[in-house]
Amino acid sequence: MLAAAALAVLAGCGTADEDLGWQGRYRVAPVEVGPIRDVVPAMGEVRIEGLVEVGAEISGRIAAVHVARNARVEQGDRLLTIERRPFEAAHTLASARLAAAAARVRAQRAGLAGARARLARITPLARSGTAPAASRDDLVHEIAGLEAGLETALAEQRIAAAQLDEAAHALSRTEIRAPISGLVLDRRVQAGQVINSAQSAPVLFVLAPESEEILVEALVSEQDIHRVRLGMGVDAYPPYSSIPMSGEVLDIGQYPERKGRFVSYPVTVVIDDLSQRLGLGMSINLEFVAARASEVLRAPIASVYFRPRDWRPPQDVYDRLRRDRPGFATLPASTQRAAAAGAYFGTLIRRGVRTLHVLRDGVPQVIEVEIGKQDQEFVEIRSDRLKPGDRVVVGERDEIEAAVRG
Repeated sequence: MLAAAALAVLAGCGTADEDLGWQGRYRVAPVEVGPIRDVVPAMGEVRIEGLVEVGAEISGRIAAVHVARNARVEQGDRLLTIERRPFEAAHTLASARLAAAAARVRAQRAGLAGARARLARITPLARSGTAPAASRDDLVHEIAGLEAGLETALAEQRIAAAQLDEAAHALSRTEIRAPISGLVLDRRVQAGQVINSAQSAPVLFVLAPESEEILVEALVSEQDIHRVRLGMGVDAYPPYSSIPMSGEVLDIGQYPERKGRFVSYPVTVVIDDLSQRLGLGMSINLEFVAARASEVLRAPIASVYFRPRDWRPPQDVYDRLRRDRPGFATLPASTQRAAAAGAYFGTLIRRGVRTLHVLRDGVPQVIEVEIGKQDQEFVEIRSDRLKPGDRVVVGERDEIEAAVRG
């Protein structure tokens, strides 16, 4: 089974054929110095964080548009002016209505004050019988009516004041200004055009904030999402350049997206766009870098899994299992070998080492090494017992030829 695993890895190994060779019954490959680069590929789409759509709160004819597409604006800059005359007239009318309402309030208060003064004079006379009591009662009813009239006038004054505020607000909205500093990505209006905000809120401009960081939304397949983690480095290749931009994983979505039988997960990447050349909606190739190292000692990944077909675990492993596991000696030989192999490799993994078979004088010698980073083709080897040019075994002639025949 170990040999079969080695064959499977060898079949997927990308080592060039010219680097492989036969030495007797063994297929060998060189140990060399080179890079390790393990990536998860994906396709993404550029989006801009903080994108702002600017609309109109009022309806009217556009008198002037002050900016063009791709213009840079500062917060508060004028973008567009709506014809002001109808709104100025409405503001003037609302001001006049407020003034009339205020005059009615003053008149009601004056009338009420006069009626209260008369009531104060006639009340003692009515008590002494000098003046008729009916006159006093009439004044009381008149004052009640004047008080109600004053409340009505005050309410009308408040309505007129609110109408003036609304007219002033509408007048101020004839000038649409930039809510943020940034770039005008899109301008969707022209001078002379009529906009109707009552039916819908029309988008007139799309602004992007000034930033050297751009977000990219990518979909990573369910087979690879477990290899992506927060903060992971990302190489981003825009369509206009083969030189990657650097980025990192900002967010990993947990809700899947399904397209037929394919399941993917959304991943957000932040990219340093120092040249500010990435456009909204642009497609961009991403490589999530799971492992990367340069100029390290490396060997084909198949060499880590190779075992000679007549390989057996060391005898001390069998001895330990016989001592520690009652009944081990009664198991079939094939079962004993499988259990011993599992115990042996478990011990190696706990120690943080693996074994390679290095060909020395035509004979494979087992060397324990530490394994560093790895990609789809190579593993990093950390050992002072290997040097560039050493040949490691990746397969045997009989099993490889049998696999080819198939």
